[in-house]
Amino acid sequence: MLNSGLDFVHIDWLIPLLIGAILLFSVFVWKEWSGNFGKRFIVNVIVGFVSIVSLLCIFLRPTIQKKIKGEAVLVTDGFEKEQLDSLKKAKKRTKYIKYLPGMDLSAQLDSVSNVVVLGYGIRDYDLWQLKNKEVEFLGTKTLKGITELNYGKENTVGNELVVQGRYDRPLVNNRLVLQNSGGSGLDSIVFENNTFENFELKTNLKAEGKYIYKLTEKDSTGKILNIEPLPVIVRGVEVMKILMVNEFPSFETKYLKNFLAENGHEVVVRSKLTKQKYKFEYFNTDRLPVAPINQENLKKFDVLIMDDLTLLSLSRIEKKAISEGVKEDGLGVFVQPGERLFSSSNSMVDFDVKKENKEELSIDWSDRNLEKYPYYFNDTRLKGVPIENYAYTLLSGSGRFGTSLLKNTYQLVLEGNNDVFERVWSTIIDRVGKKSKESWSFSSLDDLVYLNEPYKFILNTYEENPGAIHSKGFQIPLKRSLIIKEEWEGITYPEKKGWQYLYSSKDSTVMLNYFVLDTTEWKSLSYSKMLKHNKLFFNDITGQAPIKKFSQELNILWFFIVFILGMGYLWLEPKLTSLN
Repeated sequence: MLNSGLDFVHIDWLIPLLIGAILLFSVFVWKEWSGNFGKRFIVNVIVGFVSIVSLLCIFLRPTIQKKIKGEAVLVTDGFEKEQLDSLKKAKKRTKYIKYLPGMDLSAQLDSVSNVVVLGYGIRDYDLWQLKNKEVEFLGTKTLKGITELNYGKENTVGNELVVQGRYDRPLVNNRLVLQNSGGSGLDSIVFENNTFENFELKTNLKAEGKYIYKLTEKDSTGKILNIEPLPVIVRGVEVMKILMVNEFPSFETKYLKNFLAENGHEVVVRSKLTKQKYKFEYFNTDRLPVAPINQENLKKFDVLIMDDLTLLSLSRIEKKAISEGVKEDGLGVFVQPGERLFSSSNSMVDFDVKKENKEELSIDWSDRNLEKYPYYFNDTRLKGVPIENYAYTLLSGSGRFGTSLLKNTYQLVLEGNNDVFERVWSTIIDRVGKKSKESWSFSSLDDLVYLNEPYKFILNTYEENPGAIHSKGFQIPLKRSLIIKEEWEGITYPEKKGWQYLYSSKDSTVMLNYFVLDTTEWKSLSYSKMLKHNKLFFNDITGQAPIKKFSQELNILWFFIVFILGMGYLWLEPKLTSLN
């Protein structure tokens, strides 16, 4: 009966009462029947039917579905007082709710169909409470402070920490300073625009560990106005096993192998001296058999680096071994560029380059232009992955092939630009190298983790019934994803500021480190994210909210009056007839 809009409070009494009413109506019709369908008979039957239905309704207590038309204004942090005052004047009977993170809104919004949200919005973990409402998100004015931030929260020794972001409505001549844990300045910028300023600050990472860098704002006199923490985990360089194969020795290979060896990688170099004679060099590793080039020998390495002449001189068997090593074992193959790589074709890999006139390229993070071959990557393939603007990889099975456009990078070292040389090659080797297949790993999409607020994480594993344990020793329940079966979702509520971690119950070396912020930290960034998420969420659900109804009981007094009038008529009617 709900679909018709009619229901009864005592719906469970319907069948027995309906049977009784039918029997009563049948007896009444039999009693009134006098052998013909006269006017008196028809009127009495109708009055009797209406009276019995009224009596039935008195017992069943009918209800009807009515549309909820209530409206509420949800007032969140950052609301504009003028906007609120204007709404109060225009909508005097509207319900006004002051939002607090984590509050249960169900009782206050139960009789409401439309909600107006003022301010920065509500937390991501509370948005679900407005999913079935028509919401008008009015938001607030532009924030003041850092509203966008991007930096590598996990990095590697030898790399640069690059902090990029946007500061809205800065004060001209104020400074933003990147500081280390001890407060020493590492890099800074001076604001020159009072609308917004994009910034980029850098520093070299020299030692592994967990650090708290700082972004400090100072005025023109040097007075500290604000300090925000930048937690960073710096890991040691991941040691890779690298095989370098060259048709002949070259300066490019010489400087590259020295750099790789100095960074702790295990390097084997095979350089061709004559048709049947090779020179072998070993760095940070014991002697390994690397001839011939077959899949079994290649399994010992994470990266194979070869020059273009070696690629073009490979036998059919060697090409097959390398291709299978890439697809099946995850080997990374990097081809040192040369004119013949770009102008000749080969059956193993095609990087799809196009000719151009430019022989230099610029990179965002250095003033030094880099020498290059006069080509560019067409980059039209689904499996192609660029490495900045100077190199390119093609995914193939579990591994990848890669090359670059750069020419004579060893000149950077000779000129004293070691940092550019090291960053270029560190990035290339890291992107091309074999990726370890971990049976367990943690991940999280939450950038800002706050005290006493839910922190969501995912444990990725093919194992059944995994567990996640907090650093305090208690186990966190996990729920399997309905979409990706190897993902197990968990939530924890941090109770203490600073570094904390989770680890797998079956392998304590698999960890997730995270830094817990105080609710007063990164407020402008947090509010900026909240504004964006609220706008997206409410735009998506606009017009999708179901029409919400409530059951309103009909006043049984009217049924009682109809019943009394009907009974009165049936009692008086024969008496009036006999008088006539």
